Amino acid sequence: MKALTIAAAMLLSTASSALAWDAADMNAVIDQTNFIVNRGCSGTLISLEPPLILTNHHCITRNIRTVSRDVADADGKISSIKEQKLDPVPVVQVSYDGHETVGSSSYVSEIVAHQKNRDLAVLQLRATSIPHTIFSPILPESDSVSRGEAVWAVGNPAGLDATVTSGIISSVTRTFQFPWAENEDLPMIQTDVGIFGGNSGGALYNADGVLVGVPAAGHSTATHLGLAIPTAIVWEVLAKHCLAEHVGGSNDESCNEEEETVDN
Repeated sequence: MKALTIAAAMLLSTASSALAWDAADMNAVIDQTNFIVNRGCSGTLISLEPPLILTNHHCITRNIRTVSRDVADADGKISSIKEQKLDPVPVVQVSYDGHETVGSSSYVSEIVAHQKNRDLAVLQLRATSIPHTIFSPILPESDSVSRGEAVWAVGNPAGLDATVTSGIISSVTRTFQFPWAENEDLPMIQTDVGIFGGNSGGALYNADGVLVGVPAAGHSTATHLGLAIPTAIVWEVLAKHCLAEHVGGSNDESCNEEEETVDN
């Protein structure tokens, strides 16, 4: 009986440690990869070269404008066409010494990918160099998550930057239609981690500190219900906009076709 008790204790200890994200590693990742986007949302650094930040599309809609301009054809006929203009997006990181704010780093970023029906966008910092050495790895395209897995949400809820909360994945079978995502079916990860205003565009990590989702919505009263866009959708958007190779994935075939055309 004693041997069985010891064995059970060892199993429990192993299971417990398997569900833990080392606190020192966690803090290093959060300090370097979490950004305040547009003063009210979150974003996650997913590449150093070039410096790319993943966020939600609904966090940068005000930076996307449609403008009209006149053009003349070969016969001199004037017609008006509409063009999309992408304005720069401000991103910020705050530094602390204990409870005291000791500084902040502000960057200007450009929108290099945005897809409204997937509610995702990617920003690229204009800075030629940044003092960061860590980026958040994205769950490989061949992997998936399961109900019951431990997860951590990182973002800036209610303006409280670099906040981390923990919980589990509650479901991996949900599909929702959001008005800000063109009311198209969007697969989501359901989690009991609290997702509040400001968490949007942030990160949902697994126990290995790997990005498994992008928090995008929460329930107004049931605070234990949070929704995150799964990384399968993230890879889809990255590939479509020829950015997947920068984060260890494979681009859409059309990217290679375009490159071949240019080379020839």
